[in-house]
Amino acid sequence: MFRAEGGLYRRQDWLLLGVTLALCGLGVAFIYSASYRGAGMPVQGLWSKQLLWVGVGLIVYLVVIQLDPHRLIRAAPFWYGVGIVLLLLVATMGTELKGGKRWLDLGVLLLQPSELVKLTNLLLLAYLLGEVDSRPPDLRRVIFCLLLVGAPLVMVMVQPDLGTAMVFLPTAVGVLFLAGMRWRHLFGLAAVALIVLLPVIVQLIHYDRVFYPILKANPAAEPPGWYLLRPYQCNRVLVFLDPSFETWGAGWNLLQCKIAVGSGGWAGKGFLRGEQNLLGFLPRPVAPTDFIFSVLAEELGFRGVAALLGLYTVLLTRTIWIAFRCRADVAGGLLAGGIAIMFFCHVFVNVGMTIGLLPITGLPLPLLSYGGSFMLSTMLAIGLVQAVYVRRRP
Repeated sequence: MFRAEGGLYRRQDWLLLGVTLALCGLGVAFIYSASYRGAGMPVQGLWSKQLLWVGVGLIVYLVVIQLDPHRLIRAAPFWYGVGIVLLLLVATMGTELKGGKRWLDLGVLLLQPSELVKLTNLLLLAYLLGEVDSRPPDLRRVIFCLLLVGAPLVMVMVQPDLGTAMVFLPTAVGVLFLAGMRWRHLFGLAAVALIVLLPVIVQLIHYDRVFYPILKANPAAEPPGWYLLRPYQCNRVLVFLDPSFETWGAGWNLLQCKIAVGSGGWAGKGFLRGEQNLLGFLPRPVAPTDFIFSVLAEELGFRGVAALLGLYTVLLTRTIWIAFRCRADVAGGLLAGGIAIMFFCHVFVNVGMTIGLLPITGLPLPLLSYGGSFMLSTMLAIGLVQAVYVRRRP
């Protein structure tokens, strides 16, 4: 599986690497800014930790390029099993932080297995749709693949980590579509998804009209046992549907994010001069993670946002181009295409939630948001894309 070859590095997509490094640099800078509290005030050391994770991520990236992606894909059932075991460990002995049990304490690192499971799911789909049988999937294979992805999806939702779970399904459907899934199957899945969401819609209506007034009168009130979403998740959805809902509660973060983005104007207020962040209106615990886009938008303005989205556009288009460039390698092309879809989901959801186009959810920006597990999984994903590319057929 591993045989060091210096020539592989020379064949990599240098533009993809350059954009990756540029985004990592921006991430370290604005994690520092998100932790900045003013001249003479101590700065939280998240930026230095992120710099360390960037370094470790680059080592992971360089190692993964040397790995044969086909051996990794053929071992996908094993990696999928490892991911399931890690999620079971989280459920039984995980560390609870920020209202969710999502991490395993490894001493030097709080590992978030759901980040790695996103990749094990993609490896499994590439194996089933590219190695085992590369023909366009029929309905039976489509359902089988979705059931396999659905198992870790449910386990991640129970943690609860709705943001990460939201990436699983569109990524899987996207890979199935790239593999040749028929349009009628896609529309059928959409109809099934709507039916599945009906209980959630019923819950939201019940929460808004029945339980929310009870909760306001008695904050310690327990929600009904049949609820699928927790009260704070209901609040986020209702804030999205009605921005005036709980302006001083669940809607506060969205309001402050929109103020930060809008107040940046054309040129921004300048690095380390974002008032929404300095004064603590942006929630400080998650400003370096989920709301890093708002920090950047306020300080760099529309020009900075356009440059950032331009970098992400290059990252996505190069990854998609590699997927099509390597389409003769069906499994490798599906893996690269799935990673592109996964990155798109992260960028679209994160940016969308900070400007009110989507409900607030905990989904970070690739290479920009703070997080060791997320940085390592992202660099691992980019390394897999490059590993497929450097072994492309002439």
